[in-house]
Amino acid sequence: MVFFVLLDVIGCSSINEQIGPDQRMQRSLDAHKEVARQFEKQQDWASYAKAQNNLGIIYRMQAERGIEPELHLQRSLDVLKEAARLDEEKQDWTSYSVVQNNLGSTYRVLAQRGVKAERNLQRSLDAHKEAARRSDEQQDWANYTGAQHNLGVTYRVLAQHGIEPAQNLQRSLDALQEAARRFEEDGDLAAYSKTQNSLGVTYRVLAERDIEPAQNLQRALDAFKEAARLDEEQQDWMHYAGAQNNLGATYQVLAQRGVEPEKNLKLATQAFKEASAH
Repeated sequence: MVFFVLLDVIGCSSINEQIGPDQRMQRSLDAHKEVARQFEKQQDWASYAKAQNNLGIIYRMQAERGIEPELHLQRSLDVLKEAARLDEEKQDWTSYSVVQNNLGSTYRVLAQRGVKAERNLQRSLDAHKEAARRSDEQQDWANYTGAQHNLGVTYRVLAQHGIEPAQNLQRSLDALQEAARRFEEDGDLAAYSKTQNSLGVTYRVLAERDIEPAQNLQRALDAFKEAARLDEEQQDWMHYAGAQNNLGATYQVLAQRGVEPEKNLKLATQAFKEASAH
């Protein structure tokens, strides 16, 4: 099975077992390593490439949890590049586009950790654009929409690094709005919720740069509330907590700007408490 994961600043998908997250992650890693070994032994290269893709995601998730991040991000790159090479050799463009999307996310995480930020953000853009191009050619709209979401996140991170901020924030909005529209039309509410959360962050960054601050802070609140509502309905408590944290941060920005400071600081505290409860 190929995992297709939409990543953003709030984290990654979890595995539904009654054990701790680090233990779940290690179990998943061990299982996927064994699967990859078996496929390699059988010389089943199509399945081996998919297993390498999945390992790349898990390594990146470990890094984002602070578990030997430099080591695990390099491992993520290594196995994803191997998966991309195998898929390209087989001309399996659907799987190739998934791997490119995941490569783009790993490059972005490296950049966010301060590792050759500008260079890795460009690599992230290139990989997501390649994923979108190949998905468009294959009319694989689910992967195309995921690539648009991830492009939107990378454009925002570029802006946050001071690289063409106005242009890249607009590009971020355009890509995320397209992704949100497509996910909603497809009824993929989990992905739609994550995209609403990503949109909220971009709106807040626009406001922090004094671009229509009142309107964009309200848009950010609306997007985070929508994300939290959908996450609560789906009992996706990890992403619900992320949306609540982003709500709290946005209420704080409003208070810092002198907009009903007492009320908004109280709302921020309530949102942070709700996040910590989950």
